[in-house]
Amino acid sequence: MYWWWYRDGYNGWAYGGSRQDHNGALASRPEAAPRIGAERRLALRVAEALLNDPAVTGGSIEVSVQNGVVILEGAVGTEAARCAAAGRVWSVRDVTDVCNALTIADEGTGRTDPA
Repeated sequence: MYWWWYRDGYNGWAYGGSRQDHNGALASRPEAAPRIGAERRLALRVAEALLNDPAVTGGSIEVSVQNGVVILEGAVGTEAARCAAAGRVWSVRDVTDVCNALTIADEGTGRTDPA
């Protein structure tokens, strides 16, 4: 016999994912809270850091993370804002590399020019 065949073998849970409460009624296993992956948490920390940096202004930035590498895409107003965004990202814990694909928006025409 295996231990999971016994009702008390695994913290009171029977092998079907349910157990009996003190009145004998079957109770189902509680639902686990959704977990946020490490890359999603890192992207959220990076986005928060960029939002709180007064030097990063004049555009919209999309943040994505792959294996600790932060990818910045979008447009900012000036070269200084582009450099400030990359610098701020490097200050966030667990960042292993930064791919700065931000462009500089031309305010007069709305065009973006690659930096």
